[in-house]
Amino acid sequence: MPAAKVSAAKAFDIIFIDAIKRDYLKYYLDALPLLKKGGLIIADDVIKLRGKMNDFLAHVKKDKAVYSTILEIDDGVMLIYRK
Repeated sequence: MPAAKVSAAKAFDIIFIDAIKRDYLKYYLDALPLLKKGGLIIADDVIKLRGKMNDFLAHVKKDKAVYSTILEIDDGVMLIYRK
């Protein structure tokens, strides 16, 4: 469903990303408009495979629309909270 056609009532509370690591930034950019304010994106494997997703990690760190943190559990999980 195109992000432009998603109403607030149909937006998601949580989106989990665990896919091709080099494409995480694309998935993030596609997912963010689908996320409710106060919603959470969870990105998996961000410590173990960070070399394959540096563009994603740098982008999220600079994105003023979200707060983010990395939990050092298993292979690393990034929590991204939409303001």
